[in-house]
Amino acid sequence: MDQGLVPATPAQPPVQFVPLTTGSGTSPTRQFLFVLFKWRELILGLFLAFTVAALVAAVLKPPVRSAMAKILLKPDRGVAISGLNAPTARVAHSPQVLQSEVELFRSRAVLLPVARALAEERARTEGQPVAESDVEGMLGLLRNGLLPTAVPDTNVIQVTYFARTAEEAVRTLRRIVDSYVEQHALASSGAADLLTFYEREAERAAAELRRAEDELKRWQEANNVVVIESQIQAQIEAVNTLERALQQAEAELEATRSRLVMLEAQSRALPARTVMGHERVPNPLIAKLRTDLAEAEVALKDLTRNPVIDRLRGDVAAAEAALAEVDRDPLVTKLKADLVAAEVQLKELLQRYTEKDRRVEEKKDQIETVRRELAAAQKNAEATARERLATLRRELAAAERQAEREAQERIARIRRELAAAEAQPEIPGRETIGLNPLRESLERDMATARGQINALTAQRDTLRRQVREAASALADLREKRVTADRLARTVTVARDTYLAHARRLEEARVAAGLEKQQLADVAVIERPYATGETDLLRRVATVVLAGLVGLGVGVAVAFGIEFFNQSLRTAEDVEFHLGLPVLAVVPAMPPARAALAARAVTAPPGSPDQR
Repeated sequence: MDQGLVPATPAQPPVQFVPLTTGSGTSPTRQFLFVLFKWRELILGLFLAFTVAALVAAVLKPPVRSAMAKILLKPDRGVAISGLNAPTARVAHSPQVLQSEVELFRSRAVLLPVARALAEERARTEGQPVAESDVEGMLGLLRNGLLPTAVPDTNVIQVTYFARTAEEAVRTLRRIVDSYVEQHALASSGAADLLTFYEREAERAAAELRRAEDELKRWQEANNVVVIESQIQAQIEAVNTLERALQQAEAELEATRSRLVMLEAQSRALPARTVMGHERVPNPLIAKLRTDLAEAEVALKDLTRNPVIDRLRGDVAAAEAALAEVDRDPLVTKLKADLVAAEVQLKELLQRYTEKDRRVEEKKDQIETVRRELAAAQKNAEATARERLATLRRELAAAERQAEREAQERIARIRRELAAAEAQPEIPGRETIGLNPLRESLERDMATARGQINALTAQRDTLRRQVREAASALADLREKRVTADRLARTVTVARDTYLAHARRLEEARVAAGLEKQQLADVAVIERPYATGETDLLRRVATVVLAGLVGLGVGVAVAFGIEFFNQSLRTAEDVEFHLGLPVLAVVPAMPPARAALAARAVTAPPGSPDQR
């Protein structure tokens, strides 16, 4: 419905039609301001979003400190030694040369050694191995924090490094500058190829040495071998001990069998039954039991008669003697001979060379190594002897306790039998026939002898099995010694090769260092120092830039929306698209007045809304 037909009310003035004059139009500035005012909330929202996000990032970002250094590129040698005067000879390097030095600062050859050193320091602090990814990550951090620039109209390069703390920035920049000077000297001298060759050979020799040492270590762990010679010596002693114990057990077994044969002969010579007594006579069993008790008490007091205890005490004495004579160990004796020979060679070298000579220092290192190996061998031999002595002492104590317990049990049994016999000190005097006590005693002795034969037979079989196992283990150790010697020789050869390449590498580095001093054409005029500046201005500039970007994005979005909006908004749009002249323009009404006018139009006649 045409809004010009809405009747006017006292509370609502009639709508005014705005006639258009021919040729009237809207200026671009007015359209621009109209779009800004229309989409002011969108523009302001984007502006605040970008600004707040940048502000939060600037606040949460840790502070950054910087260190600075300056490098002077000296004039070229050809210019410096020419016949030109001093002012003419000091010609500044071309921008291309300065830019090449700047790129050298940021190159991988300069930053990779620094990144590797920093990654190794961090790995040592954290107790973890260095991974190649850690080195590459540290290299990226160094490139992001490094800012080398050429000072205009000079031969000076200003280098700035940014880090979390000033100390870290100074320390890292100092390493970068040292690496740059070294790489610059290498690039100028031509010794880089030789150093690279020796470094590659040294790394290959080191890898071969590590491989040989790892193989030896894995073999030792897999075969449970630490010091093969000590283990062989200990195994030989164990075999000898077991063989002596086996011989003693066989001798005791033969003696017990001979005693059993004798007892069986005596038992067959005695009658099975005999006259036990007449009327009341003293009990003969009391005297026998008292004799047995006295013998048992003597046996309890003198345990040395026990063959097992006697043998163990002999073994303990032998182990104590072996502990006191640790220096007689074959390995210790060999190392002492090597030490004496090395000291004699050192004296001969000192008569021909000075203290600082390489051969004298190598011989001193060899003597120190032999001394450490000698101390370790003495310590291992002493530990083995002490362990064997402690084991024998424990076995001796256990044997003594076992013998004492058996003797006490026998004494207690005899005392019980004696107490039972003393309860009847006399027996009836009439003649009684009974079992022959002597034969019973012999039968008891035979039963005891048979038990001892069974025990000694079991002990003999056990000792035979142990001797076979020990001999087999000794043979295995001897076979392992061959493998251990081969692996040790491989490690020795690899170590000698590595030391030779390392010595040649050091000599090449010394030669390269002398050449660097002669050919260096750069000078550090300002060592790395902390500038004391922070990135506060950069953060403020970032926040301001983010606000401007947000404002620009808001304006661009607003004009984009207006550009893609196909509705007719101005009289010019109507005339352009419809080709008809505009007679009048109805101004926009506030929402409240528009709703009131709509109710007045749609209300029935005479209603309050019509008034």
